Amino acid sequence: MNAVVLALLFAQEWQYVAPKPGAEMEHSPLRALETSREKPEGLTEEATYRGKRRYYSQLRFGSPSSVRIAVVLDEGEGESFLYVDRNRDRAIDEQDRLPEPGPLWRFKLNALEQEEDAAKVHKREVVVRKGRQPGRLSMAAVGYLEGKVELDGKLLACRRTDEDGNGRFSDPDDRFHIDLDRNGSFDALTERFAVMPITNLGGRRYAVSGDPWKGRLNFTAIEGEGKLAIRSPTLKERAKLISVRAGLAGRDGTPAALANDEALAAPPGEFRMDTLNLVLAGAADEPRWQYTFSYRGGKPQVWRTLRRDETLTIDPAGALDFSLEVGESSKTVRPGADVSAQLLLFNADGLLINEVLRATETGAYGSQPSARVTLQTTDGRILGEAHSGFA
Repeated sequence: MNAVVLALLFAQEWQYVAPKPGAEMEHSPLRALETSREKPEGLTEEATYRGKRRYYSQLRFGSPSSVRIAVVLDEGEGESFLYVDRNRDRAIDEQDRLPEPGPLWRFKLNALEQEEDAAKVHKREVVVRKGRQPGRLSMAAVGYLEGKVELDGKLLACRRTDEDGNGRFSDPDDRFHIDLDRNGSFDALTERFAVMPITNLGGRRYAVSGDPWKGRLNFTAIEGEGKLAIRSPTLKERAKLISVRAGLAGRDGTPAALANDEALAAPPGEFRMDTLNLVLAGAADEPRWQYTFSYRGGKPQVWRTLRRDETLTIDPAGALDFSLEVGESSKTVRPGADVSAQLLLFNADGLLINEVLRATETGAYGSQPSARVTLQTTDGRILGEAHSGFA
């Protein structure tokens, strides 16, 4: 095996590193968590709380379609305790209580890479801090992915940090760090870069691709580029578009994030939409609504070709597909038995809606509305009712 092959193999060896408390790059900057005194829908509690007040939060750690993780701050006059639903069973019990009182907790939390009904587990750690004000929480992802990258024939040390604290390393807020001068450290100004499909390094432009979960990064010198753009979806007259953001992925792992009214330079190739976030408003005095879609399977992936010197404009919504999915076991049931059904809403690219949030009085998106589902006969007799939210 020659030296070039050995070097390329070595460049692919990446690992997750969780530094000791207080060490350099221990965790990314803390980000505020939205908390509420109201218990999230579908969450059960069997814990014996010690404090006087409970504050609830939820976060997704992994794919946008992974199950939300419930976080409960049990706040007392002196000590406060934190409960985290780390096994994602939507239940809080004594096993979910972190052993030490706050105001700072650091603990292991797996990130789930969701693909249809299967999930890959990636080991991670996070840190949560209690603020001075009642109910205030902030969190950050601990550590980084570390490995080597090849750039112009040189093997350079590289680290990737999860700046938005969702368990992935390919979002616009995330960063990668390259030891360009090979001095064993990473300069915060000259060796820290945003995750973009095209990056300028040392005066040259490179197409960037890689693995958002395990860390691998590839850099290819640009020999031409196109532009990705997103247009505003068609809405009813009463609805007003506030913002639209779409996450795209190339076949080679090239990441791209688009917002309305902007065009993004990207290397030629095929891209598909992976996530979609829409914020809409009705009348001036009505709260805003936020809708989140992600690809989870069930529909074919839609690939679009970006050509050199051209602009590929994407309709983020297209024709919506609303349907009811009933499992085989529920198509024929005995009287009195439960019927399992799931409401599905896909956009034209096969992305499934997995979260709907309504703005609170402060403008934050913390309210999580639910739907009432009623099963009735053709003559109007109600057989059963249930509430449905987004897990």
